Amino acid sequence: MVRWIVSKLRENVVRAKDGRDWLKANFSWEAKLTPLLGYLGAEIE
Repeated sequence: MVRWIVSKLRENVVRAKDGRDWLKANFSWEAKLTPLLGYLGAEIE
């Protein structure tokens, strides 16, 4: 039972990190403003 609990706790950390990475890639300021800058013809630094 302890092994199962430990495996589930480790699994959640991985899922949380994956979820955070996905949110950052899709909903961060950079992710949202990059297409807008492209439409405006601005250079991205």
